[in-house]
Amino acid sequence: MPSITELQAALNRLRNNPRVSLIRVSVADEACPACQALQGAYAKDVVPALPAEGCSCPHGRPAVYYDPVLEEIYP
Repeated sequence: MPSITELQAALNRLRNNPRVSLIRVSVADEACPACQALQGAYAKDVVPALPAEGCSCPHGRPAVYYDPVLEEIYP
């Protein structure tokens, strides 16, 4: 599970990548209800911050990730 610093760095990289059209919040099955509620794809400017407010994931680490939704895969 990524740290908060790793999540923020990943979000910044995805926002700055012109190939990324949307950013998906992917949630592990064992994630808490607060994190589960964030699952979905978002426009770059409205992606929620992770971990979710009220996160109660085990071990204090969110079971969520940012993933890109790409416009094109190859140049």
